Amino acid sequence: MKKQFILIFFILSLFIVSCTSVLKLVYGVKKPKPRSIEYLKRQARKYSINQLPIYTISQEDLMPLFKKMQKLGIGTSVNNVIIFDKKGSLIIPNFNKTCSSQSAVFFSNYMDNGKIVDSVHFEDLFGISLKHLENNVAYEPDSNKTIFVITWASYAGRLNKYNSSFWADSIIEIMNSNEQEAIYLDLDLVEN
Repeated sequence: MKKQFILIFFILSLFIVSCTSVLKLVYGVKKPKPRSIEYLKRQARKYSINQLPIYTISQEDLMPLFKKMQKLGIGTSVNNVIIFDKKGSLIIPNFNKTCSSQSAVFFSNYMDNGKIVDSVHFEDLFGISLKHLENNVAYEPDSNKTIFVITWASYAGRLNKYNSSFWADSIIEIMNSNEQEAIYLDLDLVEN
């Protein structure tokens, strides 16, 4: 009886505490704050965010990006995948990105399993503000390729490994370098 009481108390405690506290405890999620380039590189290695080139976005463009994502129904999760077809049009996935088995299937058939938004293009969402983490060179998307933008942030903790890194592995499996390209977009605030 005592064990059942403790179990019930523990479960109720999880519901009473905020989601943020549980995420901090279970996944290592932290409060966002400006980070150095060296710190971001270490975190990328730690969470296996190193299979693809990593780009950053300016502080001025970060909040407008989240507003645009929310308005378009892309979702504002730090861990996300944003896809643009060969014509540059946005593809909104029609699956639950938190279910990894669904995402692996989606990526292999992304053209058939997503809603294409012809009126929204890469430049509409990101402009020209993406810079390479290592050398600060601007990202120039190839207009003849499908583009996968996999977002992450160091403050998302292990969620990066469970989501963003997993998605990158799934995308890399289906990538043909002549038809698709993929990048990571770090959503951390970068110190100047």
